Order: sequence, then structure tokens, then C-alpha cells
Amino acid sequence: NFVQQFGFLNSKNNKKVFRLDPDSYAVRALEKWNGETGTATKSAMFTKNTTRRDEPITHADTVGDALAATLHAHGSVNVDHMAKLLGKHADVVKKMMVDEGVGYEEPGEGFKPADQYLSGNVRRKLVMAKAAAAADPKYQANVDALMKVQPEDVDHTEITARLGFQGLPGRPDR
Repeated sequence: NFVQQFGFLNSKNNKKVFRLDPDSYAVRALEKWNGETGTATKSAMFTKNTTRRDEPITHADTVGDALAATLHAHGSVNVDHMAKLLGKHADVVKKMMVDEGVGYEEPGEGFKPADQYLSGNVRRKLVMAKAAAAADPKYQANVDALMKVQPEDVDHTEITARLGFQGLPGRPDR
């Protein structure tokens, strides 16, 4: 067997062999290593169930916790689920998300987590948010949040190109 021929997975010699493998931790986890005695036993996964069922979250104390729970359960913002977790009306939850800066309603797209909404093409999103705020003041919070994450303009004098530069890979116009 392997242990008789090569020693324990977590022995000093085998660790040297595995050192370049970024996934070696998973193989070495098959043993429970005792550093004092220099011996190992099979890990618990060989003798008992080491996983448990994912229990659904039924309550949240904060809108941030409710957002995390609904992202885990649904993969997207589900305001009705968040309202159920918080014991509040969906309209109250929407306002709480915006007031606390954890989520924003993207015009025409629905609610997005703040980290998603406030990234990407934030210049385009700001133009859309300003247009939406002109029609409905509830989007003014989006405008305010997007203003804070706008990148600085780069002056043309700060841009340099190397000779022979072919453009960006994957661009059909290059």
C-alpha cells in the first residue's frame, strides 16, 4: 500500500513532492496528521458523515443579512424573500436597501447588490440613473452612489502607446 511504500501523505518527504501542486492540500486532508508522533490516521471522512444538509435561513436581523441569505438561496436579489426574513413589507425592504447602501434598483433591471450595481460601466449607469431620477425621484440615491464611484478622467497626455501595439485582444476592430 501507499503508506508502506512512500510513508504518510503528510510526512516531510511527501510534502516536498507535493509542494508544487496547488491542490495538494486536498490530498493531504485524507489524513489526520499528528506532528508530535509523526504518524497519521485516516481522516473522519472515512468513518463518518462529515457533511450536513444546508439548512434554510428563516430569519435575518439586518437588511444586509437578508440580502446575503437571499443571494445564497436564489442567486439574485429576491425582495419578497428578504421581506419574509425581516418580517417587513417589501416596499420597506427596498427603501432599507437603498438607505443602507447595500442594494439599488437599476432602472429597467430590478434590484442589484451594491457591489454589482456600483461596478462595471458606471458612467453609462450614471447617465441612465440621472434620466430615471428626472422621471422618479426615488432614483436620486442611485445617482448619488454612482457619483462617488466615477473614475477620474484620463487626459490624452497621460496615454501612451508602444510602437507595434496591435490593440486589445478580442477587439473585432483591430
